Amino acid sequence: MTEAKEAILLVGGKGTRLRPLTVHTPKPMVPAAGVPFLTHQLARARAAGVEHIVLATSYLAEVFEPYFGDGS
Repeated sequence: MTEAKEAILLVGGKGTRLRPLTVHTPKPMVPAAGVPFLTHQLARARAAGVEHIVLATSYLAEVFEPYFGDGS
């Protein structure tokens, strides 16, 4: 049996409990240790062998691509 090399990260929440930090920034983009929290999640996924990651965005989705690129 082959292990999955793909992951979907649910990053579309509004992060209402983190307000006012999330008024103009989605929760996964709030800095943690100097970089967006999502950066840490992506690094852990890659370290676990994940090769393809889909970000399921919603709230302020347009801020992810300028920071992380289009995935190519």
